[in-house]
Amino acid sequence: MAQTYSDRFARILAQLIDETIIEEMDHLGKGMIDNIADYKYRSGIIYGLRKVIDLMEEAEAINNGKERDI
Repeated sequence: MAQTYSDRFARILAQLIDETIIEEMDHLGKGMIDNIADYKYRSGIIYGLRKVIDLMEEAEAINNGKERDI
């Protein structure tokens, strides 16, 4: 099956998001956190990016005919 622009875009976007999550986790893992506010902020970034990945997967499933899980 031929890869469309939107398929390629979604794959690249997911890869960039995964890389950003790894960077944020690496930052946390190396103890580069100055205070609890920074920890919470970076944890929130990771949570939000993971949520985006979940939503992208759900959108793909819906696009393929699956009903949305509510």
